[in-house]
Amino acid sequence: FPLIAVRLSAGEIDEAVAASRQLLVPPQQRLPDELESILVSVGIAWDGGDRQGAADKLAAALDRAWDLRYT
Repeated sequence: FPLIAVRLSAGEIDEAVAASRQLLVPPQQRLPDELESILVSVGIAWDGGDRQGAADKLAAALDRAWDLRYT
């Protein structure tokens, strides 16, 4: 999550999305369902061409990760 935050704050949304996708690849530790769901929605937004939507969802994921003490 720190890498996602750094990339997102630098405006490197493509790199932030790539970093978020790495969190979902086995054998990574499984994330809580709601956090995983947000990260999946990031990929869907990005793949659909919604760059700003992906960035907004990444920001939401970072906020939730903070709440869950993943950052």
